[in-house]
Amino acid sequence: MSGFYRSSYKDTEGNAKIMGVTQFEATDARRAFPCWDEPSAKATFSIKLVVPVELEALSNMPVEGITQVEPEEKTVHFAKTPVMSTYLVAWAVGDFEYVESQTTKLKDPVVCRVYTLPGLKEQGRFAVEITPKILEYFSEIFGTAYPLPKLDQIAVPDFDMGAMENWGLVTSHPIEVPVNDPHEIHQIFDAISYSKGASVIRMLSNWLTVDVFLAGIRRYLKKHEYKNATTDDLWSALSEESKIDVGEFMNTWTRVIGIPILTVKESEGVVSVEQHRYLSTNDVKPEEDETIWWVPLGVHPKPASIADPNQTLKTRTLEFQVPEGPYLFNKNYSGVFRTNYPPSAIARIGKAILEGSDLVGLSDRAGLVADSAALAKAGYTPTKNFLDLVQYFKNEETYVVWQLLSTSVGEIASIFASNERIRQGIRHFQRNLVDGMVQKLGWEFPEGEDYLTSRLRSTVLRTAGRAGHEATIQEAKRRFAIFVSDASQEAILHPSIRQTAFEIVLTNGGEEEFRHILKYFQTAPKQDQQVLALLALGFAQQPELIEKVQTMAITDAVRPQDIHYVLAGLSANPKARLLTWQFVKKNWALLSERYKSSMGLLGACVKYPLGQCSDAALVKDVSEFFADKDTKDFQRALDQAIEGLNVNSAWVSREQEGLAEWLSANKY
Repeated sequence: MSGFYRSSYKDTEGNAKIMGVTQFEATDARRAFPCWDEPSAKATFSIKLVVPVELEALSNMPVEGITQVEPEEKTVHFAKTPVMSTYLVAWAVGDFEYVESQTTKLKDPVVCRVYTLPGLKEQGRFAVEITPKILEYFSEIFGTAYPLPKLDQIAVPDFDMGAMENWGLVTSHPIEVPVNDPHEIHQIFDAISYSKGASVIRMLSNWLTVDVFLAGIRRYLKKHEYKNATTDDLWSALSEESKIDVGEFMNTWTRVIGIPILTVKESEGVVSVEQHRYLSTNDVKPEEDETIWWVPLGVHPKPASIADPNQTLKTRTLEFQVPEGPYLFNKNYSGVFRTNYPPSAIARIGKAILEGSDLVGLSDRAGLVADSAALAKAGYTPTKNFLDLVQYFKNEETYVVWQLLSTSVGEIASIFASNERIRQGIRHFQRNLVDGMVQKLGWEFPEGEDYLTSRLRSTVLRTAGRAGHEATIQEAKRRFAIFVSDASQEAILHPSIRQTAFEIVLTNGGEEEFRHILKYFQTAPKQDQQVLALLALGFAQQPELIEKVQTMAITDAVRPQDIHYVLAGLSANPKARLLTWQFVKKNWALLSERYKSSMGLLGACVKYPLGQCSDAALVKDVSEFFADKDTKDFQRALDQAIEGLNVNSAWVSREQEGLAEWLSANKY
């Protein structure tokens, strides 16, 4: 799925069809035409495509003309592009239909189309309605007009990227990463690049103020349009606008690996805070802990004893007087650091959460859960401290916080799955946590309900099902039985909870449930319906059914780009994850050949099966298996998988006794 490749699909009548499409990021334009295939080498492109007369051809620019060359062929001429990099060149050929809109607030209207396969264009209606508004919004805040006369979007059946941007600013880690080999490029588009990059930009914007930040961005974009730019160019533009040397304090965030952890202590009326490098493995060596980050503390309420009005930490330590009542660091969680509070501070914050205090807003509550869970997993604090914090959230009703609670507590049950006492105790804890929300939200989706409430219901029911909440299991079975026996009752399982229901009945069922869900996957007309079935099939409990799912992943039954959905389901299933790692080893030659040119998918074959495992012996197994193999295309994914195994196994070894004691003491 790189270069100029063929994507296959079935039309509404079940006939096999194909389309041609390109994917050139990062260095695959060379597969389609001779070029200097590096982002720094830019050019204009005049594209002509010779295609069958009955098919449509699309490219970056509008069609300038069409000429008939043969009775069955035509040549489509496209307008010359602006100056751009090779990886942004794109074209597609196939049987398409589209919905159309255009901007109304720009000086030069931009035509916006969403192209789909025949019969599916109405699924593009929302996208085509929102696209002009997005273009107008960003044109206004960045002070830069969209540079092309049209914007097409197309849904491709076989496509192994989440999406492909045509005009964008891409950040890379730590956040700046030297790339010496083309094989390294696709590996840097990971969670660190995207998540840390976005988080650092948000932190800077919040500190400079949004108005100053956007003015600097406008200056940067205008100065470097159609050119190459560096991070220093961005800092320079922001410095000119803010009259502050931005690079002086931001380079540690973009050129140094990692983020800081602030350890907070209270003693005799004084709060002391000390910064060090944070690692998920909690094994920082002295030579790795020399960086002093510029940290916007964001203490709230603001202590009078902090002289700096901007509350920035520029040294290793800082002290101030303990405020009366609860206080927070990193108010609104715009700062990119972890905060390790002492139990005394957490108790006061927890009381404020229970009382619904305005001091602890939505972002603060979400950040507290995220920090506490991460610190427990890494070993900075005992896991029981995280569970103590969670109990303060019994009145929580927001989706964002519930998603974090569900994921974080669920991870404990998953990673400690080999310890049945802890697994069952945590599931009991989850059932207690979720029971009230299950009763409040139910299974119905009222007309006009807001999006986040719908997402909250889906999260709560999934959490309840995985925790063994009996009422949820029985209701899932009841609705599933109606769903599979009466086609007119499809609405009994709302699309937002269909995957959850499938997962629940398969976890608590067998061959019959598997057969129904497999049939749904095979006959569902829409790709999103197929995907939810693929994810659910991974929760089969019987070894022979697990093997069926694994085998599907390497046959034409599953689109090559969808293998990560299969692996995600299997890896979330404690009974399947080790079997799936054995399956990957057994079929490695086939997998490496199949995905040798697919960005990220070969890495997914390594990371997914191992991501929830905690057996220390697997580290040796994985290392020995790949010792004689070419790993350059997925080395980062392999390194991250091994690091994850080390973190998980250390967590289990360190916490088994203490967790079991806490669960017993709290009657779970």
